[in-house]
Amino acid sequence: MSIEITLERIATALEQLAKNKPTVETPLTESEKEQLAQRQYDKARDGGDEVALPEEPAIKPKKVETNLPFADAKELSAYVMTKYKLLGPVKGAQIQNVLAELGLKNVNDVKPEHYQAFHDKVEAL
Repeated sequence: MSIEITLERIATALEQLAKNKPTVETPLTESEKEQLAQRQYDKARDGGDEVALPEEPAIKPKKVETNLPFADAKELSAYVMTKYKLLGPVKGAQIQNVLAELGLKNVNDVKPEHYQAFHDKVEAL
């Protein structure tokens, strides 16, 4: 076999490899990510099918209709902070005991179904 034929076979093999080689994607820069997201958003907004825009949030925060001074987790946190300030650091620290009585460790763990019991116990302090 001549060297020309060998080189031709090598060239052909390299071309085949190049065609079948999976492309390695380089990570996008933050700017490229923003541009891609904007293009996808624009396409979806203009009727494209690349990205579906939600009509409303997928998960809505639960709001409980009650006579309590709070109806969701954000309002509960504000209530606890206000109550702590009013009670002072010594009595305010007892709010942690109320959480423990309910089997909880953190105010964020209080579920809407426990709001009334939590409120009643905090008010009793």
